[in-house]
Amino acid sequence: MSPHAPQLICDRLQQGILPRKPPAKMFVGHGPGRTCDGCDQPIHPEELEYEFDADGRTFWLHSDCARLLQLEGQKVKAG
Repeated sequence: MSPHAPQLICDRLQQGILPRKPPAKMFVGHGPGRTCDGCDQPIHPEELEYEFDADGRTFWLHSDCARLLQLEGQKVKAG
């Protein structure tokens, strides 16, 4: 995960790039090397990848980025 992930995720939530509504369900597995939609860094095989569908597309995130998305999403809703 990038050290800039918190700011990237916050910006992407505000821009509507990442969904604000939490997904109904997420799938977790080892990363196959896809790029994280939260921080733009690869999700390596030794890392956990969170996958979910929202807004008509599939998103992939590092576990820490998924946690940040949930936290930041709550802040955006509250603000």
